[in-house]
Amino acid sequence: MWCCRRKNPKAPKAFTLIELLLATALTAAVLAAVLGVVARAGRGLRSARKADEGRATEDALLELITTDLLNARRAEPAERGFRLFGLGRLGADTKEVRHGPVTVEYEVRRAGGQPWLLRRQFRSDARRGAVQSAELVCRGVERIELGGLQQPTSAPTSRPAARGAPLPQAVKVTVTFVQGGQDERPRTIERTVFLQ
Repeated sequence: MWCCRRKNPKAPKAFTLIELLLATALTAAVLAAVLGVVARAGRGLRSARKADEGRATEDALLELITTDLLNARRAEPAERGFRLFGLGRLGADTKEVRHGPVTVEYEVRRAGGQPWLLRRQFRSDARRGAVQSAELVCRGVERIELGGLQQPTSAPTSRPAARGAPLPQAVKVTVTFVQGGQDERPRTIERTVFLQ
């Protein structure tokens, strides 16, 4: 480009129009590359945060089920979940374990077009009668199972038959979650709870 410049040494030096256009195009390309990297990093951070929140929800769900299992004496499978029979119920306001006869039922239900895990708690007091509390525990649960449960046996006794079968020493909890996309497979989490 030096051939296009004036030969007069006293003339002010300046850039040509072509040099300015090249510098502008180069700057735009560098900015586009930097913005692309920043956008990818932001998407990665959002997906990592979402995965951490999902793991925290799964851990809280497994802790709730573990607490109910540790306070149960007997269990039975249900059509879309299971029932636990024991002596430790959770307080509605504090979620602390309180002593008293209780039946806890976990069941998968649909609400608002999505599958939810429903936890119902029935307690029986001589003074107040049967009281029920229910809560939607976790969204996206497709199936919940307890492994290692035995079918109740009917042995002749003089006492009324207890519901459910005694819990084994170890129970495997399996929770299957529905994924967001149609191409994705369901995600399953498992935990073995040792009761004795």
